[in-house]
Amino acid sequence: MTAGFGGLLAAFGAFCYALSSVAIAKSSQSVQGRGNDVFLSVLMTALVSGLLWLAIGSPFPAYGEAALIGVGYFVLAGLLGNVLGRLTLFRSVELAGAVETGFIRRLIPVFAAIFAFLLLGEIITSTIVIAFLLVTGGVLIMMANTSSRPTAVRSVPERTTKEKTEGRVMAFSSAAGYGGSFVARKLAMQTLPDPLAGVFIGAVTGLVCFGASAGFRFRNWSTFMLRIHKPTGWQLLAGSSMTLGQVALFFSLMFTNVTVVAIISSVEMFFAAWLAGHVFKTENRPGSRFYFASILAGEVVDQFVHCFEKLGKLLFFEALRCVIGRNPCGFHDLVDFLPALIRKANDNDTSIFRTSFAQQEISLVKFIQNARRRSLFDAQDRRKLGLGKASFFPQNSEMNVLRHAQFRIDQLLLQQLAIEMIGQTKRCSEAAFAGGGLNLVDVAVCVEFDDQQRALRQNFDDSEMHFVCPWHGWEFKMETGEAVGDPKIRLKRYKALFAEIVTAFAKMRENDKEFSAFPENNDVSATDVAVAATGILEAADVAVFDRNYKDFFICDVDSHHYETEALPEILQYMDDPVMRHLGLSAGNVGRAGLIPQAIGSQDMAGRVTRYAGRNKEIVPEKPHRDITLARRWMDAMGVDMACLFPTPMLLLATHPQVEVEVAMARAYNRWLCERILEEDKRIVSMVYLPMNEPHEAEKIIDEFAERKGVVGFLSTGYLKRPVHDNANMRIYAKLEEHGMPLGFHAAYHWADTSLAQLNKFISVHALGFSFCNIIHMTNWVLNGMPERFPKLNTMWIESGLAWIPFLMQRLDNEYMMRTSDAPLLKKKPSDYMREMFYSSQPIELVDNKEALEVTFKMMNAETQLLYSSDYPHWDMDLPSTIYDIPFLDEAAKRNILGGNAQKLFNLDPVMSEWKQNA
Repeated sequence: MTAGFGGLLAAFGAFCYALSSVAIAKSSQSVQGRGNDVFLSVLMTALVSGLLWLAIGSPFPAYGEAALIGVGYFVLAGLLGNVLGRLTLFRSVELAGAVETGFIRRLIPVFAAIFAFLLLGEIITSTIVIAFLLVTGGVLIMMANTSSRPTAVRSVPERTTKEKTEGRVMAFSSAAGYGGSFVARKLAMQTLPDPLAGVFIGAVTGLVCFGASAGFRFRNWSTFMLRIHKPTGWQLLAGSSMTLGQVALFFSLMFTNVTVVAIISSVEMFFAAWLAGHVFKTENRPGSRFYFASILAGEVVDQFVHCFEKLGKLLFFEALRCVIGRNPCGFHDLVDFLPALIRKANDNDTSIFRTSFAQQEISLVKFIQNARRRSLFDAQDRRKLGLGKASFFPQNSEMNVLRHAQFRIDQLLLQQLAIEMIGQTKRCSEAAFAGGGLNLVDVAVCVEFDDQQRALRQNFDDSEMHFVCPWHGWEFKMETGEAVGDPKIRLKRYKALFAEIVTAFAKMRENDKEFSAFPENNDVSATDVAVAATGILEAADVAVFDRNYKDFFICDVDSHHYETEALPEILQYMDDPVMRHLGLSAGNVGRAGLIPQAIGSQDMAGRVTRYAGRNKEIVPEKPHRDITLARRWMDAMGVDMACLFPTPMLLLATHPQVEVEVAMARAYNRWLCERILEEDKRIVSMVYLPMNEPHEAEKIIDEFAERKGVVGFLSTGYLKRPVHDNANMRIYAKLEEHGMPLGFHAAYHWADTSLAQLNKFISVHALGFSFCNIIHMTNWVLNGMPERFPKLNTMWIESGLAWIPFLMQRLDNEYMMRTSDAPLLKKKPSDYMREMFYSSQPIELVDNKEALEVTFKMMNAETQLLYSSDYPHWDMDLPSTIYDIPFLDEAAKRNILGGNAQKLFNLDPVMSEWKQNA
């Protein structure tokens, strides 16, 4: 759910309140309706909310002892809203009318913002101040209106000046009461996040108060009950609509802040004017002064002021950029730029360094104890602080590790700003700061956690957050990156991810020490930092939120792990003890070659790769290490589910001993199913199939086809016999019988005869991955495999896309001249290829987008293409490679990013935790 949904709920609540005001006015015209309207409305609220709470609400034990605090705030909200607010509201409608009452209640956000500022620390910006002045001016103009255009409705009551004055006072009191109740409800839902429980508790509070007062007003309870025994229809309408309005406003507070709810809900005045003057005709139709006052107090002016302020800031910063230029300033030069406005706190001061510059724009930062130290929180109460976008941290969410990577207590690594604050290290210099330029930075928020690792509150929102350096105390605006007090000092923009930036405080079981993601000394290399922060994913996390992936199901059909890291575990699943022993001894230093084969190839990839850094990433004991690492990159990229493949085993089929391939395949598959797939439903796999030994391949299909997380079977790129060999037919029949797809994963093999003449890795990589699947596809189609096994789906993996239209045209051209060479075919080769599935990576994103569009059309990409990243290999693709293609509509993007995989693999989609909580 989003803030927009919260706004819709607030608008619906405003309509319900307007309807209740008109119903109150109609009810007050009858003798029977007087005296019991408020009690009836509160009674209906209690009954409806109580039934809803019992049906769909949460019991108090679900929230623990903290629920008692929430109950107290809900009682306070009931006193302010149901007692003070409703009593004065009903009386104001009787004396001043529904329209004027609704207009004066436009001041609810003014009172709510003041209370929220005092009690919650919410910001009152210059925009809000201007809007409040306009609202107040509009209300005063409306109050000065002594006449309006009459209607033909004779039932409109004439009110004296004394009645109008008393009614206006009551309306002001009602606005203050409801404004205070908004804040009390917000405080309550931080510890008891159940709107239905809040409505019910507030209504019961009102019933208790009204019941107690009734004992003094009436001689006996029978007289009181007689007064409410036969309610009128208007009374029932007033009570029910007010109940719906209150429930809607309670729910809206779950999705947006107090001030927004109060402002949106105040459009009640427009609904009230329309209902009273045009529908029910309980009052005169509003005159021109009403509309003029409405313009002053309405949302249009508020939005205009907000846009004008943003435009002014943009012009100012652009002018500033032209004046300052782009002269870099080093870390040590910053001292010379520090203005006198920045004060230093005493050693015992618990506040972060602040400035007096543009105080109306400075966030009300919750001061952190011991800010001059490297610690980001008070070590005594062990409250956690998380850094990241606000949407990462839903209120009261029970999330252990909110993003990826944990950092030791005395370090702050905020990679999207490229800041490294580790003790007194000298590496904080020019990598952290630069001067000049509109270097916009991505927004972060600070979130406080309790001992149970639940998010208690958000200290900032996305638009008002300032970044405060915990070591030096300098404050920077998140919109521009400039230092508060001196615009010449700026944060340098880096296209880096919001990399699971969580300052973790955890006890290790063995020695009760702080959990550390780095070595104990402060000599942390750039490699360590990049590894711990998943540095390979440049801009990946930013892309997730820039492109609004939160409602996209994204399935990566080709991702990898390094199974050799878990080789001792895998070998325990190997049946042959001799082969197991040989496998364990193969890793000994004395057995290794002098020059690794990877030199000159993958290590010279041109993009930062994590081959050598994965073993430095710190992970918890459970779940399995590979699961934790997979979750980290999946969350950073916005991927919900991933099909996990091995890496070195892609060339296992080239091993000279077939029995080694079979033994290793079976051991790996067993380990994968038991240690990985069984533990995480977000990870699936097409398990390895030893195609060089068809009989054993059949056994593996029977053994693993029904295992949890197995969505198909995988053939690697280089095989000892062609795919159409008659020995393989039983394999394909077995796959068709189980309804499992077959994937052909491409690979490069420099020793292959056709590639041996190439002298550069770029050449081998460019041709090898496509070449092996071109060979397999040609044999598969021209030998009639699609006709022999029409129910067997195939997927062609990691060959890119450019080879597909090439091969379609080549095979069609040859086939039309030599159909006798392919007698099993009933249609052109390209028609069969259009029915197969393809993974997208590495997609050829060249400047010629027309060529890519033609490729997509020729292969029916909307239904046949599946997104793949190939992470963590150097040529990986982010989901944005598909999302940003201009000629794809949203339906096509959704299909390629996840929908096609869902159909091919028959998946039950599992969304990532942050998307579920967004």
